[in-house]
Amino acid sequence: MRFTVRWGRPFTLSLSDSGSGWKATLGEDEQRRWPTRLVHQIQSFFTRFGGSDLGLINDVNIDVFVRELSAKLKPSTVVFYVRTLSKFVEYLNSRCLVSDARYRKLKALCGNVALSMKRKARQQKVEVDVNLEGERLPANVRDLFFRSQYVRRLQSRLQSRPLPFEDLPEVRDYLLVSILLWNGHRPMVLRQMTIGDVQRGQVEVADGEGPQGSRSYMTIAVSKHKTAKTWGAAMVSLPPYLFRELIKYLSTARRAFVVR
Repeated sequence: MRFTVRWGRPFTLSLSDSGSGWKATLGEDEQRRWPTRLVHQIQSFFTRFGGSDLGLINDVNIDVFVRELSAKLKPSTVVFYVRTLSKFVEYLNSRCLVSDARYRKLKALCGNVALSMKRKARQQKVEVDVNLEGERLPANVRDLFFRSQYVRRLQSRLQSRPLPFEDLPEVRDYLLVSILLWNGHRPMVLRQMTIGDVQRGQVEVADGEGPQGSRSYMTIAVSKHKTAKTWGAAMVSLPPYLFRELIKYLSTARRAFVVR
């Protein structure tokens, strides 16, 4: 006995070699769950393999189908095809048209393929985002920021006089952007950085030639962050002048809290 699929609206499942003409037709509620787009996606699978025999739904054909789709469609689109096929297998099982063992095998296969495609889709999105970010931000964005007239005026104010309380929000924003540009950490690393972390900052000397003072920098170990269990404390590196500005901001902010 062989089950076949006849396509139409509504599509029907028929027992091709039975004289009784057994058929199962989707009810009104089921039709709403199977819009035309999903039916066409299922039909494209059977069309690819030249028939409507339900036996065509197997691991080999699914693998071939996915590879061919991947060559012309985005991974995120392939995921929709695989999910539709998985949904169709689930429907066949509810009609007792596939055995439970085969159903579990096909569902697991479709789930693994969909997961793999989702990973590729995320990777592709990251690559696209990185390329777009590269187009929006020039490679020398850090130099452009620190050489800007605004930053130079702000740094001059930080060096020349005590920091007024009303300047704290502006200096905070400047320091956040500066530290991120110097390190490239996730913003959460700075959010989790404590005053104690800053006070425990240590002087490091970079390899190279020249006076030691010109090669020194400050490192701040931030122990509380997203990947701390895997990679340990996040090391925030700052040039000495930026570290001094950070200390000045913190001392002024603490006085502001005491006064208020």
